[in-house]
Amino acid sequence: MSILSFLLLYAVGIPISTLLHEIGHAISVIVCSKERAHVYLGAKNLPESFRVRRKTEVA
Repeated sequence: MSILSFLLLYAVGIPISTLLHEIGHAISVIVCSKERAHVYLGAKNLPESFRVRRKTEVA
């Protein structure tokens, strides 16, 4: 594997694995509690651009 391939894989793989890790935290909050889950990617003071929500059903 060339160094360029490694760097490309690293530059793409690390952010994707971080996103999946944080989504795992959000899913566990949604499943185990009634709290809202907030996933922050980057700075906390930026507007939300990614949201994981609980599906609510009204009887």
